[in-house]
Amino acid sequence: MPASNPWRVRARPSFWRALVGATLGLAVAVGAATYVARQREVVLRDAERELQNLGLVLANWVEAGFRSIEQLEVGVLDWIHAEGIDEPGDFTARLSSRDVHEALRARAAALPRVRRLFVTNAEGRTVASSSSWPPPNFTSAGRDFFDALRGDARRDGVLSAPSQSLVDRRWTIYVSRRITAPDGRLLGTVVAAIDLGYFEDLFAGLALGPQSAVGLIQRDGELLAHHPRLERAIGVPIAKSTLLERILSAPKDNVLRGPSPLDGVDRVQAVRSLDGYPLVILATRATDGVLAPWWREAQGIALAVLLVEGLILGIALLTDRMARQRTALHRLALER
Repeated sequence: MPASNPWRVRARPSFWRALVGATLGLAVAVGAATYVARQREVVLRDAERELQNLGLVLANWVEAGFRSIEQLEVGVLDWIHAEGIDEPGDFTARLSSRDVHEALRARAAALPRVRRLFVTNAEGRTVASSSSWPPPNFTSAGRDFFDALRGDARRDGVLSAPSQSLVDRRWTIYVSRRITAPDGRLLGTVVAAIDLGYFEDLFAGLALGPQSAVGLIQRDGELLAHHPRLERAIGVPIAKSTLLERILSAPKDNVLRGPSPLDGVDRVQAVRSLDGYPLVILATRATDGVLAPWWREAQGIALAVLLVEGLILGIALLTDRMARQRTALHRLALER
């Protein structure tokens, strides 16, 4: 029989020890990597749920605010009808009084978000205003919130595009409602001017953490309010992007991930559409900010894995060295 190779025989235990050590080290690394990857997804999903809840609360608050403005305007309409004001000439004359100004001012004061409540006649001229008496010499003709009602008798109300005040440069949107005679003729409109800074002040009070943002967007892609403030973006159509299309076409409640169409930062983004209004709440957090605690945990786990791998390697080397020493002692004993 051929003589066995002593080096091959000696190598077998070392090989198996090395294989066991490598397998154990690989199992530790794979287990740690799997845990870290799962925790990353858990952290992102927790952020999504948090933002969805925030979007729901904000959408309900904004909806309630617009519905209260609708009720305010309906109250003015009911009062006009109750006074029997149903002729164009009578309309302008009777609504231009100081008493009507005082009544409008009292009604507007009940809603802090309303900067001004005013009434126009069928030509668009302001006949009564909560802000001053006599009413300012101002016409709404040519403005979208008036022309849309004058041009379409089927429309009862309009939410305008944002515009900047010529007086104080503050951004404003207008909620207008048509006032009709019993025969269906347009008598005028009642209009509430909404200060968009009111929404930004609300958003600013939310503690979402660093690199968080909240926005109110019209479905045509125009930004109405945002925190942190994006002065140059207010009232300007947002640049079209795949993510923006997904945001504006999303169902009532949705969560998206990707670069923000507003600042390009990769974000977790919760979208919430308002019932009955062409508005969308967008609550976001930067992905880096969301993952910051996870990243610190991952670094700690990576350090722990390196220590365990080093310990496994040290044990393997020490075991192999001890085995070699035993073999050498055994050989020395046989030679004696």
